[in-house]
Amino acid sequence: MKVLIVDDNVAVQEILKDILTGAGHTVRMSGSMEEAVDKFLLMRPDAVILDMKVGAGEGVSLISRMKEANSSLPLNVILVKSSADAEPTGIPEIKAVIDKPFKSTDILDALNEVEIVEDESAPAKKKRRLFSGRQEKTRVPQPTVTPNERGIELGTSYVLFEKEPEHIYDFAGLFHPERYSVLLITTGRAKQVKEKFDYNGIEVWSLGTGILKNGVDVHSLGTIVHNVKEFIGRKASPVVIFDDLADIIEANGLSNTLFMIHQFISENKGRKWTLAVSLDEALLNEKDRGILVHDLKVYEYRGN
Repeated sequence: MKVLIVDDNVAVQEILKDILTGAGHTVRMSGSMEEAVDKFLLMRPDAVILDMKVGAGEGVSLISRMKEANSSLPLNVILVKSSADAEPTGIPEIKAVIDKPFKSTDILDALNEVEIVEDESAPAKKKRRLFSGRQEKTRVPQPTVTPNERGIELGTSYVLFEKEPEHIYDFAGLFHPERYSVLLITTGRAKQVKEKFDYNGIEVWSLGTGILKNGVDVHSLGTIVHNVKEFIGRKASPVVIFDDLADIIEANGLSNTLFMIHQFISENKGRKWTLAVSLDEALLNEKDRGILVHDLKVYEYRGN
């Protein structure tokens, strides 16, 4: 389930993100109502968790702004308020109201009440009712084929265009840890990413926002570049993978993120290493896509 969090409190954003990603949901965050409208149009979330107060404004006013921006997009709002605030009435887009302080079960139970309605402006898909709890997925097995058998060469870098990170983990699983040094960089939880693999040996770094994880903020592109360059310099046959470049684009902007990718490629020419990123192609216009594929080869995962 795709969930947009709208709250100007970074600590609350992180708490909600941990609850939601731990249950298998895809999360984007916004700290202002202006930014929230843009992310709503781009993400097309299944649900919006909205604080009653956002900045100096009333969070509820965001509902009409989102509807004005695109009335055809389904809008399911879970409103979070203090116990002293009156509960708004007569707003059909509000599917649940949660009082602070909340528990993780309050959030997940509220999401469980959201029935996803088909987006008329998007490709047809089967209607479904989501459940709370971790979404099960077959874990990536230990490699039985070599990267070369899948057309992958150490020294060439790749982009996997996919709406949600999925095949990027299968891609990572092609590199046997006894022969390659694999680093997977995620804006999710390191433990959750490691659990996607049926074997050990992949190093996982988790980037944070506001509340830091592993000492690296997702906004600190310079630190990310420095740490990755250090990893490449001290490891044999290094493979560096970003499982969801969209989160880094969200935090730093598209131009800065593309420049970071270009830095990796240009400053490490001649070294035997591979970079791979996963990204929703819809985030790029034609020009930006051209810039990205100039540095990275498009890879279509063919399975085992």
